Amino acid sequence: MGNRVIKFFHNKEIVDLVVRIDILHTSLTKNVVKEGNKRDFTKDLTLPKLSEIKKINFDDLLTIPIMKNHKSLSKDEIQNELDNNAQGILGYVVRWIDQGIGCSKVPDINNIGLMEDRATCRISSQHIANWLHHGICSKKQVLEIMKKMAKVVDNQNLKDPSMKGQAPYKPMSENFGKSIAFRAACDLVFHGKFQPSGYTEPLLHFNRLMKKSS
Repeated sequence: MGNRVIKFFHNKEIVDLVVRIDILHTSLTKNVVKEGNKRDFTKDLTLPKLSEIKKINFDDLLTIPIMKNHKSLSKDEIQNELDNNAQGILGYVVRWIDQGIGCSKVPDINNIGLMEDRATCRISSQHIANWLHHGICSKKQVLEIMKKMAKVVDNQNLKDPSMKGQAPYKPMSENFGKSIAFRAACDLVFHGKFQPSGYTEPLLHFNRLMKKSS
């Protein structure tokens, strides 16, 4: 997600500064936790100089990064973004709806376990909903990708040792029409434009109740 945001920022100086501060924060957090705050780790890191900060127009920080021409995206870039977001949405939603698992480590498209919660689900679903609204992709295209990624997620979950001890996993791809989790994931995308501030809670809560009553 972060790389996509940075990619469309037009002010490289702001990006460089933000990245350096983020690295500083991450390094400090890791080291303080590891060493119990026994050392002053700021001595080991280089803070941005005041002269660097002064030359930045901070009004640009409030400027929303906009893709000026979506036709500059290649078919491969569009496909990769849709695959990645669809897999992330389905990977999280199927656990939320079917298993009642909220924030958890979910395998990504490269089988690397990443933290997923309603916030990351909101980002991914709104990303695709935005692209649908602007005509970068079609509903038919997205639905095909959702079905393809559902099979990927099913395979990951059936092999995931962390799923042991949970309710028996029911693959979404066995019957897309009857899978409440699959429908919920699709609703987050296809009805994402109409969700209040893009929040996922209304659809997730409704479909979780449907699953529990089924």
